Amino acid sequence: KGESVVMASESLSRALLSSGGLDHCNDPVDLLLVEHHRQRAILDCMIRTIEAREVDVADVVAVMRPLKADATLHRADEEDSLFPLLFQRKRREDNIEPLIRQLLGEHGLLEDAAATVMAQLTACRHEGRMQIPVALRADLLRLIFLAETHLALENGILLPIAHQRLTLRDRLSIGHDFQSRRTRAPIPVWPHLADRCLSPVRH
Repeated sequence: KGESVVMASESLSRALLSSGGLDHCNDPVDLLLVEHHRQRAILDCMIRTIEAREVDVADVVAVMRPLKADATLHRADEEDSLFPLLFQRKRREDNIEPLIRQLLGEHGLLEDAAATVMAQLTACRHEGRMQIPVALRADLLRLIFLAETHLALENGILLPIAHQRLTLRDRLSIGHDFQSRRTRAPIPVWPHLADRCLSPVRH
């Protein structure tokens, strides 16, 4: 049953994403799934970029930028809005406390890993195409692995529980929080991201 919930939710997230953006999403849990799908698209784009023998550092930075821009807002959505209400609605069989602790710890690890990558990219002042330094490639792959594992936990376990436990009042409260954050700091639109992720890496 849980697996079917995840499949249905992820199918919905793809439909919402392709229908014109986040404004079409009425359920804040589905909004998170939409954003997770976008983050996965960015991670796929990162993999395609660094698989090339030589890359332009500017291309790697361009792929990283939307992930970094979303991170603070998305983390606040989860830590300040979703997690506290979900903790209140938990049931014993959910065993959600260790999961939330793990996800909170992973948020810190992801932030540190992204900062490490951005610092190394900033230090690469090479013009044009170059081979990615071994250390930078390793840190990029670590960031991708951490992010994909984190998203799998949230999509596969946390958000299906949220769908079942959160009340309509909870969803309205969380949705209001999400809207307020996006009013204060709108998410930038990256119109060419999907095209880049579906296209071969430029050589």
